[in-house]
Order: sequence, then structure tokens, then C-alpha cells
Amino acid sequence: MAAIEKGSIRGEAQPYVAAFAAKGVSRNQALAMLREMGLGYQRQQFLNDYRSYLGLEKAKDVGKYTRKDRYPGAASVVATPLKLSDRYQHLMEVRRVDPRTGQEIEPFQFWFGTDEPALQGVLEAMAWAELEKVPPEDRPESPWVIVDVTRLVTRYHEEEEE
Repeated sequence: MAAIEKGSIRGEAQPYVAAFAAKGVSRNQALAMLREMGLGYQRQQFLNDYRSYLGLEKAKDVGKYTRKDRYPGAASVVATPLKLSDRYQHLMEVRRVDPRTGQEIEPFQFWFGTDEPALQGVLEAMAWAELEKVPPEDRPESPWVIVDVTRLVTRYHEEEEE
């Protein structure tokens, strides 16, 4: 699987491909829309990217239920053609509540990376540490308290064989 270079048309199209896969847009419609935006690229590469994002969406459903003493299972780990800064990237979801009302606020998601696979509990602890590094001015505007951190999915870049 060839890595996607930043700044290339294929690289610029990736957020749109991910959104189309998440919304369930057909492959043909998605490629036609990309071409209309001037972001069309080779069909086979597009189909590989689209499948990767579909796998990411399917894996999110499985990854939420991994026990803390287990490594992420194959169903929640997805290969990606993207060049990643770390070998593995983990999508974490943070559930939070408003301390004034006790009402749950819409959860937010963020990515962070590791070089090796890690146990679910270790990933959650790392996510808590990452959250503590976020300066108050970069946090959502309303006050909130973290209730839970869940790993939804892990993606990894396969090393090129030489």
C-alpha cells in the first residue's frame, strides 16, 4: 500500500473520502463529487482509501468494548495508507458532563499515537495524560468534567517491504 504524501491531490482528498465513508455515500458518487471539486485521482487508489475508511467506521463499533487488560483485537485495528507520525494512531472518545447541571455534553474525539500496540487500559491512561496537557484556553468553552475515555479504533501504517 503506497503512502499518501501531504500536499498531493490524494492527500487533500482524504478528509472528504473519510466523510463520504462515514455518511455511507456510494463509491461512484463519492469519486464523482471529488472530481467535481478538482480532487479526483486514480480510481483503484480511491477505492483502496474508501475501503480503509469504511473499515475505520466499522472498527469503531467493535473498539468500544475492548477490556482494559486486552490488546485491541484485529476487528478494531485498521491499516491505513496515510503516513502517520507514529506507527499506531488511536482514536479516543471522551464522554463528559456539565458539573452545574449533571447533563451529559456531546462527546469529543481525538487521535494520539504510539510506536507499539498497547493494552486498552494503558491507552486509556495515556489518553488521560494527553487530556491533562490541553491548555484551558483550548478546551471547549463550557465547563465540563470527564466521565469516561474510550478507545474506539486504532489505525496503523504498514511498513513498506524492501
